[in-house]
Amino acid sequence: MICQEAVYHAKCLVALYNKAERSKQSTINGNEKRIQGIALAQLVAYIEETRSDTKGSAPTVFRLAELTDIYSYRLAQLGVEVSGRVHSTDLKESLLANVPGLQAHKKGRDIFLAFNHEVATALQQAYERDFDNEAMTLLKATRIIRRDMLDTKTNFSGTFNNSCQQESVPESQH
Repeated sequence: MICQEAVYHAKCLVALYNKAERSKQSTINGNEKRIQGIALAQLVAYIEETRSDTKGSAPTVFRLAELTDIYSYRLAQLGVEVSGRVHSTDLKESLLANVPGLQAHKKGRDIFLAFNHEVATALQQAYERDFDNEAMTLLKATRIIRRDMLDTKTNFSGTFNNSCQQESVPESQH
């Protein structure tokens, strides 16, 4: 071809180079997709093993951010270069599609993944153990005791009489 001084048209040459580059990238992407599939399968296995280990004792709830970190770490171990962060939304959709009965629940900035039948148990446990309610109850009790202590006045004469301890305790504490 060189002897005949044949040359590509500029558009044809660019198209040829682009086709070669796409072919090269599709081979790399195909290998990366395969590795991503392996990492996803291992993450699904982790979820199922965790669920079977805690069966009956407590509901299994996963934080999506933690699962994304585990997935990213596994991809790096398998040799896939993870630039930036793994798209957690894509991972969530893949997990929901591959793990039967898994549901996503959003709470603030966090997304939690739990199984359908375990959601009711988790809600019941949260209701039974409401730390905010306990804290508010303790706050009210503290205010009552503090008010009663400040209302109790004793005159110290330099010596303690026999009933000084009983006199220093507020009426509400008897």
